[in-house]
Amino acid sequence: MTIESKEKEHGVAKRCKPACTEPKKQNRCRTITTKLAHPIQFNYAYDDEEETAPCHWCEDAIYGILGLGEVEVEIIDNEDGQGFIEVVDGHTETYGHSRMCEFCTTDRLKITACENHGIEPIEGIDPNRFDYKSVVDWMMPGMASQAPFAWCSICPSPAFFSCSTKPDIHMDGYEGDLYLGNHNGCGLLLCESCAVTMVSEHEGKLDKLIDSLENAGGDGGFGIRADASFLHSKGELLRRVGGV
Repeated sequence: MTIESKEKEHGVAKRCKPACTEPKKQNRCRTITTKLAHPIQFNYAYDDEEETAPCHWCEDAIYGILGLGEVEVEIIDNEDGQGFIEVVDGHTETYGHSRMCEFCTTDRLKITACENHGIEPIEGIDPNRFDYKSVVDWMMPGMASQAPFAWCSICPSPAFFSCSTKPDIHMDGYEGDLYLGNHNGCGLLLCESCAVTMVSEHEGKLDKLIDSLENAGGDGGFGIRADASFLHSKGELLRRVGGV
């Protein structure tokens, strides 16, 4: 089964563009292409004891990788930090808005805070000996988080490289790499293609890599993750949450 067929299982479709009924002041109404349900609630606080709804990224890693299927939806952006409001025909009508907990939010903020990514191979995994045919199997619902490999932060591929640079940031109340697990750097993980392309074609700039994959669309190999734009310096995450 191909990557494309897996995305079809997650509802990839082009929907009719709805008419925005809000007054178009200060570009509040516009059309976006997305694979996620909006608005996205960053720093979402959930409580296991209270049985509140879980973080989508913690519940199943495939949510951030493939999302819910690509759609064009007209949204209202009030620029008030609350995110995009879907007018009609977005994913929220069916699935509810996206929830990203403080841990997953901070993981991504640390990557955006890293100004110079030092890319190094991940020990113990060789791209030349990897069983790529098994990747699609780990994209089944509930399986991505259990994969015996890390996922690329930018595209739906296994990661073979990581950033060794620690971002120069400080978080009150936290010590060490609480949110980064065993990673010694900022937390950026890259497949072989993304690592080589970023270093050789984009001067090591993550923004340029993300831009190139978004512009390539379906022609960019495996394509781009549903949540890759959150790592962009001009992405929704930094616009709404800011720095750490």
